[in-house]
Amino acid sequence: PGAREPLGEDDIVCDGVVRVEVLVARASGLPQADFLGTADPYVELRLVVGDPMEPEAAKKSKKEGKRKGGNSLEEKTVVRAKTQTIRGTLSPQWDERFTFEVSNGDDAGDLFLYFRVYDYDLITSDDCLGHVSVCLLDA
Repeated sequence: PGAREPLGEDDIVCDGVVRVEVLVARASGLPQADFLGTADPYVELRLVVGDPMEPEAAKKSKKEGKRKGGNSLEEKTVVRAKTQTIRGTLSPQWDERFTFEVSNGDDAGDLFLYFRVYDYDLITSDDCLGHVSVCLLDA
């Protein structure tokens, strides 16, 4: 990763709103997921409130969800996007850009980019191959 460029006029949409661009470039070393020894990977990208990988948050979310329909990942999701599926590879290259607008308010520090790599399956549910979260302010 290169040096981060400062926000320019094109990045600020209006008062308190910032345009964010995310590049999903590639993955390497993915685990085999299909019987032919490959995978059909795609990436699901979410902008969520709170770190979805925080162990305490996950436990609290499950408990609250059972009691009152509470804090599921779906409810915490602000933006959701998905790359194309690339068939038969363990080293996919997407080079896909996603752009969205985010309020630059007090809660910006609670926003996280959450990436999950899945193996597409035609018959069964898609398999999660890996995931990572990054605080939006650290990205």
